[in-house]
Amino acid sequence: MYLGLYSASVRAATLDGGGRRRDWGYWDTPAKELKLCYNALYSANPTNFSDFLDGSPSKRLKALAAQCRSYPSGPLAAAVYLPLVRREPWEGRQANGGTCDGTARTDGTAPISDSGTPTPHEPNSYSAGGGSTAAAAAAATAGACEPRLSESNAAALRNATATLEALFRDLDAQPPPAPSYSFPSFLDLTGAAGGSRAVSNANATAAAAAAAAGADADAGATPAATAIGACVLRLMLLYELVADEVMAALMPINALRNAAILAADTPLVAMVDVDLSPSLSLSQHLLSNRTRAAELQRRAEAERTVWVIPAFDTQRRLSLPGREAVADLAVAVPHSAKGTRLVALWKKAEKIYPFAYDVYRAGHSATDYNKWFRSKLDYQVSYRPGYEPWFIGARMALPAYDARFRGYSWNKVTNVRHVAALRFSFWVITDSWLVHRPHAPTASCTVCTKEKPSKSSPPLPSEKVTTAALDKRIRFKGKWHRARDAFIRRAKGFYQSAVDLMRQGNYEPVTDVAWRNCRRVLSWWQQRDGGDASGAAGNASAAATAR
Repeated sequence: MYLGLYSASVRAATLDGGGRRRDWGYWDTPAKELKLCYNALYSANPTNFSDFLDGSPSKRLKALAAQCRSYPSGPLAAAVYLPLVRREPWEGRQANGGTCDGTARTDGTAPISDSGTPTPHEPNSYSAGGGSTAAAAAAATAGACEPRLSESNAAALRNATATLEALFRDLDAQPPPAPSYSFPSFLDLTGAAGGSRAVSNANATAAAAAAAAGADADAGATPAATAIGACVLRLMLLYELVADEVMAALMPINALRNAAILAADTPLVAMVDVDLSPSLSLSQHLLSNRTRAAELQRRAEAERTVWVIPAFDTQRRLSLPGREAVADLAVAVPHSAKGTRLVALWKKAEKIYPFAYDVYRAGHSATDYNKWFRSKLDYQVSYRPGYEPWFIGARMALPAYDARFRGYSWNKVTNVRHVAALRFSFWVITDSWLVHRPHAPTASCTVCTKEKPSKSSPPLPSEKVTTAALDKRIRFKGKWHRARDAFIRRAKGFYQSAVDLMRQGNYEPVTDVAWRNCRRVLSWWQQRDGGDASGAAGNASAAATAR
């Protein structure tokens, strides 16, 4: 499956042996390694609505900053999405006129096959310990396309890059947490953010200052040691050429989730949407306890356990500033006070409640929140159809997300059902939680809910165009459909077909070639015994087949 996602920039920070953060810039691994592998097989064919229906292949930057600050010293990988509506027929072509169609490379070599197997003439990939990873990645991606963009799209991309660079540097400069503690990097939080409004509505002054200072995301060859700030961030900016405003509204959410996980290099990962902030107890209590963190890792890897993190939302009747204040209060509650202060925010003050409690109770009811507030020990729960919690799992064992899903609806619930079909056990951790950050409805969200934007955050003109486009009638396979209705039916169809295959033991998530290429060549995705990381995916497939 080819998706036209192109990695425009990558920023990566790591902790050195002395507990200081090192900003690696672009020309050092892992940032360059990640960008090169992702773009190796880029396809610039604009994504259109019929491709989605066939099954072929913002507003959230403030929330990303809040998520980063609530995970002090913890590694966080984020993929930010920028849709660019194709304005010129030559967009996506190389400057020399070559094509970027994902089927042939301009250097005469063949790409990776759609099954993920290298073709005979493909440049050799590399494995862990096989020399310079950046150099090997460059060799493995020779001939990768660098697409041309129209001036308007190029300007949008420059603005997005500068805005994210400013965000990265601002978070990188955050003061160290107090009190100071030694943080073991067991768990990488990963997430995705999207929408053109996210970058256009960000702090323009900061973005301009960053650009004027030459703060380019592809510059800086020398790592700069800084004090430990909020989180340790790996930030990917991915753009996609789309055919129209309808596709611009349908963020490729699962492909972005897969991309964010690619950037993670810790034994454990948690795919957490960008508008969810972890309680401070996750980093300051649970993961700072080496014995407890090691036990989470051991059971995740040896016993196929996923650790459910309970999630809460803030009361919708409150104003956006009021909900933000409640979210700040909820994440700061000490784990020892969850049975008094946190439960009081739900039962007495009615300012928080279990996530989606009012709209989709099946999604999180299996967590058993009443039991959670009473429990001091982690406890096991049984999977129920519709269950879709956020959880911590072993990075090398968890299955990928199905990249056919775009926008909202059926995407995460399919992945969780697959995890259950692979015989993972679900255990709820009792000393950490997530809190949903309020935000105005996005265009993707209105596809399913038709939720109206708030007065405090009116839609941009481009978002009005997008929403109107979703209500237009389109012709597909000889019949007329409203775009919104066609999307919902197709997403549900993807889910049902996946469930049918799970019951047969034959389901394997559809992934794009960029993800498969990176899984094959990224040094931190190689098996610890020196084998290829694709073995982990193979084991998952075998488990599904054996069911």
